[in-house]
Amino acid sequence: MPWKGLKDPYKIWLSEIILQQTRVDQGEKYYLNLIKTYPTIQDLADARDEDVFRLWQGLGYYSRCRNLLHTARFIAAEWHGEFPGEYQQIRALKGVGDYTAAAIASFAYGLPYAVVDGNVIRVLSRYFGLQQEADSASGKRYFQELAQQCLDITSPAEYNQAMMDLGATICKPRLPICAQCPLKRDCVALKTNRLAELPLKRKRTKVLAVNLYFSLYESSTHLLITKRTKASIWKDLYAFPESEHPPEHGIPIPEKFEQLLSHRKVSGHFFRFEIHKKSALPEFPGSLWVAKKNLRDYAFPRLILSFLEKYDYL
Repeated sequence: MPWKGLKDPYKIWLSEIILQQTRVDQGEKYYLNLIKTYPTIQDLADARDEDVFRLWQGLGYYSRCRNLLHTARFIAAEWHGEFPGEYQQIRALKGVGDYTAAAIASFAYGLPYAVVDGNVIRVLSRYFGLQQEADSASGKRYFQELAQQCLDITSPAEYNQAMMDLGATICKPRLPICAQCPLKRDCVALKTNRLAELPLKRKRTKVLAVNLYFSLYESSTHLLITKRTKASIWKDLYAFPESEHPPEHGIPIPEKFEQLLSHRKVSGHFFRFEIHKKSALPEFPGSLWVAKKNLRDYAFPRLILSFLEKYDYL
């Protein structure tokens, strides 16, 4: 991991924001592209929203990207481009929660704050044999307090990294490698054969199926896109005119495209409308008649991006 062992709070912050809802193997290339394009927090603060959204394209959960820009500009304006160095100052930044604040505080500044992610919770839950639900509000507070009690305050960065690595490589969710674990002698879950059931979790929220119908108004050279301005997970991104029911007269494209969100499974259905002159276009709020060769200049949700790539628009 290119951010491992770094002391630069900007790079640590950027990596942690990316990894909030993203696997390491997926997030690494985005981190490297962003760092290359915006090597300092001032560079990011000065960037155009559109340019950053385009680099973020495909990561999803775009509120993270909006918070990233907001925080970069806040630090540039209020902290003269220098990342704040105290935990409460870091925690107060938009988009920064307990975990990210602790990671920045301990890794960049050596401050004694325990990092608590899924890996750490799994180690603690199994080691102590805990019956506390890990994903409830009270459970999160419990594990945060327990992790803080266990923290080696003389070497918080090394301790935090070791706990996360232990959970990621040894105390894995499935098939943990207990024979190699340095804590195996006193692990309650191992002694009581409860590795598979810990940590305890609440029942999962039912995933809601959502169907969206997109209308593609296009000529041989241009395509109509719309900017989403309403508050939603896709706010500020571009898509096509959409409805909750199939449009009349459009030519259906057989393949549907899906995107799994936290509690929703979105299925996108596409219908093509041939346009021979711009004056024949219907009016939609925030619509743009864009040359197909310029589509790469716009940021799209993953579902729309998958469609554009599949049918060679990009």
